[in-house]
Amino acid sequence: MWTCLGTRRSFVHQQKYFVTYNSIHSFRSYRDGLIPHAAAGEEKDPSNKASLDSDLFEYIVHHIREDDVLKELRETTLRQFPKAAKMAVGPEQGSFLRWLVKVLRVQNAIEIGVFTGYSSICIGTALKESNGRLMALDRDAEAMDVAQGFWERLDLVPGVIDARCAPAMESLVDIRKEYGDESFDFAFVDADKRGYRDYYEELLHLIRPGGVIAIDNVLWYGKVADPSVNDKTTEALRELNAFLRDDARVDMTLVPVGDGLTLCTKLAIENFHDHE
Repeated sequence: MWTCLGTRRSFVHQQKYFVTYNSIHSFRSYRDGLIPHAAAGEEKDPSNKASLDSDLFEYIVHHIREDDVLKELRETTLRQFPKAAKMAVGPEQGSFLRWLVKVLRVQNAIEIGVFTGYSSICIGTALKESNGRLMALDRDAEAMDVAQGFWERLDLVPGVIDARCAPAMESLVDIRKEYGDESFDFAFVDADKRGYRDYYEELLHLIRPGGVIAIDNVLWYGKVADPSVNDKTTEALRELNAFLRDDARVDMTLVPVGDGLTLCTKLAIENFHDHE
């Protein structure tokens, strides 16, 4: 069993400017899970982009593969963490992560920011097929207890997932000491946004050349593109996005999956750390 060295994170309600799974639209529960929809009694306007996006998202959810256990986890998360449920990746992003891990033939992965375990299940089930492993890092003991229960149901622990409940930088330093540089193929980062740059730099040591670092929430509900928004988190993400665009140590792209996902492939550069 893992032990937790951190405390539960605080949650800040953020305004959202476009419809994704993490929408502020109300949610409904029905046989196929939870998806955003128009508020009760709200008439859909064909010219309304939000309504069209919501319909399109519903279509996407019904045309991807999502296990019943993951649907149950979404419902559990919404019930137990109603104000924080938006922190979990959506089914379309989870499906993408599982596909990506398989396509990249990942054996060793790191996740920073577990919450209730949706993304770790998507990554972990893909790794299970290839006898891979996932280091799952978070400091929220309450949420990770939920994740642990679902991991056990899917036989992901022990064996596939190694959970570390502590501040992420502490865990990354420990993992680097245990496994050494360039010992991982893939990393998924979905934690405190102002810590992203530090996580990224540490992960560049841990990821092998050709490995991928996936960074979530880089569009931050559209706030990064709104010049009237200048809070510290938004500014940190703007700076990160500009930095990653220009970082010669990686090849990268930004894709509008979920709340924006940047994919960085570590390049094999001579004297790599001279470029830091």
